[in-house]
Formats: sequence, structure tokens, C-alpha cells
Amino acid sequence: MVIIKLGKRCMKFNFSSLLAKTAIVFMVASVTACVTGHSQSSSVKPVVFPTPKYSWIPEGAYVNMENLRKVNLGLAKQQVYALIDKPHFEEGFFNVTEWNYIFKLEKTKNNWLTCQFQLRFDDERRVSQLSWKREDCKNIVEQPAK
Repeated sequence: MVIIKLGKRCMKFNFSSLLAKTAIVFMVASVTACVTGHSQSSSVKPVVFPTPKYSWIPEGAYVNMENLRKVNLGLAKQQVYALIDKPHFEEGFFNVTEWNYIFKLEKTKNNWLTCQFQLRFDDERRVSQLSWKREDCKNIVEQPAK
């Protein structure tokens, strides 16, 4: 026990008790973070695509299909960036779990489809989920290269 004199008052501190209480509070906070989903996988959250008008390229970007087809689960953010560039919305790079894109994909000769694509990243900044807003966009990308 330590006694600290503050003016006319004295305060008594039992540091071992204070340390034990601090440790308990820390453990409860850690368990609560796990239970509330702080460290859960981002794939639990439903996929919601942003409104295209908030994109810096709302009409969609033409993308190299060969590079787009290389975007798969497990890629690091830097690898995704190297393949298909920065996201098309103001999402940032650090501490961001989701990137959104709007691409122009060629459905048939000179017939382009505007497609929204979303990537989710895990705690290690690796792709954990790929989502297309439209199934026909996904089908175009999954077609074998011509």
C-alpha cells in the first residue's frame, strides 16, 4: 500500500489490487471485442454496393480483362492495386476492408455492360471475398480468354 499526500488530504492506493482490477477490465474488453465481431471475418456482412454517382468514374472504367481475371482470393491489396488500380470510390488504402469498382465489360462485340465489383479484405489485408452486383458481369469475367 502506498499513501500519497495531496495538500491536507492523504490517499491510499493498494497497487496490487489496482493492477488486478486493471487486468480484469482489459480481459473483459478483449473478450467483448471478439464477441461483438471486431475480429470477425468481413464475409459475414451483407454485400452492399455504393451508388455509382459517388464514384470518381461513375460511367465505369475499361479494364484489362487478363488482369481482372487474376484477381482472386488471397491476393494482397498491393497486388490488387497493381492489377486493376485503385478503387473507384473514396475508400482509401489503409485500414479499409472493402474496395469498390465500376468496370465496362464487353458483353459482345461493341456491346458494353457497366458492372460493379466489390473486394473485401481480411485482417491481413488479403482478398477474402469477391462480389459482382450482376451475375452476367461475373459470367463475362469467368469466360475463358479469347
